[in-house]
Amino acid sequence: MTKNRKNKFYEFKNESEESYGLYIYGALTDDKEADWMATEQDVDLTDFKEALNKINKNSTLNMYVNSPGGSVFASSTMASMLQRARETKNIKIVSYIDGLCASATSFLIMVSDEIKLYTNSMLMVHKPMSIAIGNADDMQKEIETLNSIEENVMIPLYMQKAKVSVDVIKDLIDKESWLSAKDVDNYFNVSLLDTAKECTACVDTELFKRYKNVPDELKEEEEEQEETQEEEETPAVEPAKEQEPETEPQEDPKEEPEEGENEPQEEEKGEDKPNTPDEPEKAPEEPETEPDEEEEEEDDDPKQQKVVENPLNIDYSYFEDRLNKLKGEK
Repeated sequence: MTKNRKNKFYEFKNESEESYGLYIYGALTDDKEADWMATEQDVDLTDFKEALNKINKNSTLNMYVNSPGGSVFASSTMASMLQRARETKNIKIVSYIDGLCASATSFLIMVSDEIKLYTNSMLMVHKPMSIAIGNADDMQKEIETLNSIEENVMIPLYMQKAKVSVDVIKDLIDKESWLSAKDVDNYFNVSLLDTAKECTACVDTELFKRYKNVPDELKEEEEEQEETQEEEETPAVEPAKEQEPETEPQEDPKEEPEEGENEPQEEEKGEDKPNTPDEPEKAPEEPETEPDEEEEEEDDDPKQQKVVENPLNIDYSYFEDRLNKLKGEK
């Protein structure tokens, strides 16, 4: 039995001063604390007894059922509690099959004054099952116990609402019958509602393993339920996807310090050269090329050199002659 099942619970509500709601949306168990397979949404004998004790006399108890069944002994004891509450408190019991009413829960609701089904409600009946370990005598004793449960507990409860004979009911039990709302109406005194009830399936993989005639529609509902549970659990994996953008900020801090380390070095160079970090590399290249080009141009074109050295076209021959005479006089 799945322990992490969601949207399923055992709950008791005071609907009004004269009406109470008892939700059985889990399995029936003798004692949740002692049963290691039990979950919080399951209902045990203590839960059931406390709920009935809170109901006032001359009131109505509405039981809303969506249960895979459970302990035969728990179910039969709860049925006895309901009968006693009706006799001592004059309580009217109305059961609603919100989804599936299977196995031990199917004969629990038979003590109700009224049983109401929605168009998508389902009832399942089967022979009692058990697990036995031991020799042939032990096995035979277990068989006798199971037969006694069927004859003395299940059949009498089913017959309280049966429209058909005991043999027909026994045949249904032997075949492990999964009955639709219309089928249930053919065999038992129930009321059919014209509306459907949206309710999550209460069956699970373990239930399918135990039974052989599970309807395909319930299997599909279980598959959808498992897919939904997987989708709800995926957010736990999403953080791994969110780690991808986290790698970028981890890389950025590494790049930033490198830029930060280069900046002070360039600024130190900038103290000697007022140029920007990019300009110092370009600045030395330009002056180097210009003088080379000018020298080449000066060597190739001497006239251009005169123009550069004597832009006013002054005749220096007089001064040269005069300078030579002064040298000769010396």
